[in-house]
Amino acid sequence: MENKPKTRKIWLKELKSEIMELRHQNLSDKEIKRKMRLALREHSTRLEVAVGFVFWLIVLALVGFGIHIGYAVLMWEARLYEFSVYFSPYTSMLIFMFLCVVLCGILIVWFGYFADCFRFHKILDDTLEEQFYLKLFKTLLLLSLMGFVVFMIIVFFVGLQISDFYGIPLGRSLFETLMEIID
Repeated sequence: MENKPKTRKIWLKELKSEIMELRHQNLSDKEIKRKMRLALREHSTRLEVAVGFVFWLIVLALVGFGIHIGYAVLMWEARLYEFSVYFSPYTSMLIFMFLCVVLCGILIVWFGYFADCFRFHKILDDTLEEQFYLKLFKTLLLLSLMGFVVFMIIVFFVGLQISDFYGIPLGRSLFETLMEIID
């Protein structure tokens, strides 16, 4: 009975004591995190690890297709239909929709795995006396800032193409693009 391997749920319940034991061995926080991440991977199946990897790949693909769709919509609003893209924005929208459905399916089917990963990081940060929710909030703020910067780069390139096409100053085309977004 004692040789039975621990499930991930049982291991997560005992994780705090395991981390404290590693701290008493005078390991640095970085080494403890590395060991615990390896232990999480050992307590996960290969399929779950692969699903986690595919999840992040899909998120990155959604960002890329979202940028393409945003660019195309802004160009359509400027009535510039003949811009150079390698495939139709409609195709991009269909792929985006398909990826959203796949992402939701992954989250629904493997929700337990993602919840366990969330709990793992919370226990790890709390035990190492780091502020988990503060780190999560900072990460979300950083992602929001990156999204805003990417959006403003898109606006700049659309404004640049509008100013070239219609022969108006860049500042005016940027202002008109921003006003069109607000409108």
